[in-house]
Amino acid sequence: MTARRAVRLGVAGRVAHDGLGGRVISLAVIPADAGTHGRGRGAAGRWVPGQARDDGVGGGVISLAVIPANAGTQGCGRGAAGRWVPGQARDDGVGRRSAEHGFTLVEVMVSLLIFGMIAAAGVAILSFSVKAQSATGTKLDDLGALTRTMSILSADLGQAALRGTRDESGAPLPAFVGESGSDVAPMLRLVRGGWTNIDGAARSSTQKVAYRVADGALQRIAYPMVDGAPPLPPAMLLPNVRQVRLRYRLGGAWSDRWDGVQGVPLPEAMELSVQRTDGLVYRQLFLVGSGYAPPAREVQNEAP
Repeated sequence: MTARRAVRLGVAGRVAHDGLGGRVISLAVIPADAGTHGRGRGAAGRWVPGQARDDGVGGGVISLAVIPANAGTQGCGRGAAGRWVPGQARDDGVGRRSAEHGFTLVEVMVSLLIFGMIAAAGVAILSFSVKAQSATGTKLDDLGALTRTMSILSADLGQAALRGTRDESGAPLPAFVGESGSDVAPMLRLVRGGWTNIDGAARSSTQKVAYRVADGALQRIAYPMVDGAPPLPPAMLLPNVRQVRLRYRLGGAWSDRWDGVQGVPLPEAMELSVQRTDGLVYRQLFLVGSGYAPPAREVQNEAP
């Protein structure tokens, strides 16, 4: 379609390239029945390029810069006699508007890809932090349980008392009975002193306690009375226990079992080895009773 036909038919919004400097120009976007403001007709009744105006119909700005692609001079149009008359050319801003006010599909896809990579990295870091915090909390809880177990054992063994007991049937029991390990239940039974009586109950300050391994956990069993009373519900001290080994020391020698037949009611020390379900083994030594040899009595030589 030529520039003259475009003017005559009033085709709006058509653009072309001038072939010189790469400018985008508007082709005769003038309706056939538009008014005559800023323009005039030639001898042959054709439209002559003039200034831009509002056509009063669609509210758009109409450019009358009619410049064909093969024009020799920049910014000219044909007059009524078929000669080219100067007009006014401008950039319609169509190509520039898309770059300034929007994004292409490739740009949107690249942005989504980058956002997805950042989100995936954030999720991975968050997941690692949660797992690390959970593992740290579990390890700290297990370490706390191990520390409490050793503290309770140290208190019980350190305050072991030379006091025999009786079981529920009334049969006498030694003050301290220890087995070789968790294969026998209970593996350790003794009487300890220093049982705090905060409520002022009618009971002794000594207490019979026992230890055993049941359901993969080290348990402590307490008795409300030293003689003849049934035990209280067991309290779990340390979970995830596979095996426990005990040894008892007296006079520099170690024994795998203690029942007081050695002529001494209490051993001097006890060794505890705890094997956990994860394969770790904890070993600790405890003093029993005072744990020290009685001090030598001083003999005062009286003068004759």
